[in-house]
Amino acid sequence: MLEYTFDGISYLREGFAPNVRRALIDNDMYKIRDWKEKYFIHKQQEQLESFTYSSEKDYIAVHISTHFSFLNQAFGFKCEYRYRIFSGGEIELDLKARSFSYTDFSPQMIPRAGIEFSVPLQFDRVKWYGLGFTENYCDMKAHVQKSVYSASVQEMHTEYVKPQENGHREEVEWLLLSGAGKGLVFTFEKPVGINIHDYTIDALEKAGHIGDIKKADKVVIHIDAKHSGLGSNSCGEEQLYKNKTRINDFTVTMRFRPVDPMNWRPYD
Repeated sequence: MLEYTFDGISYLREGFAPNVRRALIDNDMYKIRDWKEKYFIHKQQEQLESFTYSSEKDYIAVHISTHFSFLNQAFGFKCEYRYRIFSGGEIELDLKARSFSYTDFSPQMIPRAGIEFSVPLQFDRVKWYGLGFTENYCDMKAHVQKSVYSASVQEMHTEYVKPQENGHREEVEWLLLSGAGKGLVFTFEKPVGINIHDYTIDALEKAGHIGDIKKADKVVIHIDAKHSGLGSNSCGEEQLYKNKTRINDFTVTMRFRPVDPMNWRPYD
């Protein structure tokens, strides 16, 4: 999807694409070399295999098949995107990513499995029902509770002396982005993890210090079916098996539509 405009308002900067990367964290120190020099997971690539559409009674159906893999690698995902586009502006996206590996040569862990997209900078407020308020991960969430939270995009960032992956929120059931009187709401079939920032993964990895993070001209959003835990492998143990994301099938199913952020209520 290249564009999503409703009543003359653009709600999308860049469309939905699979993603397994996160900015490297201190605890990844023993995995970095394999990820970058052996498996090249930072060189992810998606290729179109087929595109079809049809007009149904209540919606337009779009089916896209892609091959998502990594530079010179024999593992990855076969992705099936199914969109249903309704006349009122609502869109349903069902992404099914089926893993493949033609050899035994594949990483024992990847950082995450989900999708990435971006919206215009005007959507600078975030509201969600999930774990919060502060960042949390699958192995670091005993300190948070599930509730409705609201924050600015800047408040979704957690500062570390050395910039790295941060600001993740788990178990999110719905998400509202808003700004300038406009809103875009997402509801998820199953709870997901989210990251929402005004910078890219590459910008975060390149920054040497907090003030070096280059801001983007968009709000970058990650929706994760699974996001690996943090572990403590810079000075202790790595992630538990259950907290590692692997080259396995994953699904993200969601609906999204423009709303009036002042009047929208969950599950309207």
